[in-house]
Amino acid sequence: MNKKHLLIMLVCCLLPITVLASIYVFKIPIRTVLWIALLLACPLSHLFMMKAMSHKHGEVNPSLHPHHHE
Repeated sequence: MNKKHLLIMLVCCLLPITVLASIYVFKIPIRTVLWIALLLACPLSHLFMMKAMSHKHGEVNPSLHPHHHE
């Protein structure tokens, strides 16, 4: 397991625990947390999607353009 994967796993495990502890300690209403999560879901998913689908410009993907001849 490389360091980057370990860091991602650590963040993904600790983030929910930290959020739940903060909700309990600061007595934040669950409805407020759900609204904030809903508002952040769209822009965050867009950022993750753009990163996951990054590609080099100028290259043609043959599966997307079957009639393209080089």
